[in-house]
Amino acid sequence: MHFLDWVWIAPVGFYTVENSYLQDLTFDMKGSKPEIAKKSRHVGMNQAISEATFRILQKMFGDYVFEVSPKLKGQKWNDAQLKLYSKHFNHTVFLNYKGLISEQDKRDAYKLALFSIDFEKKLKKSF
Repeated sequence: MHFLDWVWIAPVGFYTVENSYLQDLTFDMKGSKPEIAKKSRHVGMNQAISEATFRILQKMFGDYVFEVSPKLKGQKWNDAQLKLYSKHFNHTVFLNYKGLISEQDKRDAYKLALFSIDFEKKLKKSF
């Protein structure tokens, strides 16, 4: 299923998008001019799609969509950190998670879900 197909059937809930557009930095300027240009294009593409994702979800779900910069999200977790946090919060819903190094996207998604839980609590307090 493509992202835009999912958006149309997405359940109402709280969503957090890691929006790299919020961070105006170029991290790695090492390499030849063509390598630097390629990295820069990839950063630009990532910034564009994360900003577009945020805007699309915000149009559909309004105040239930939050954005965090990569800096706010913080460094990537390893398997042990994910297990520690999931145990602490009593979360056991990791479908198809094997703890492999290649599953960084799943760990990042869980970390962003924790932001959503925090934002939801703050939003409810404001009412």
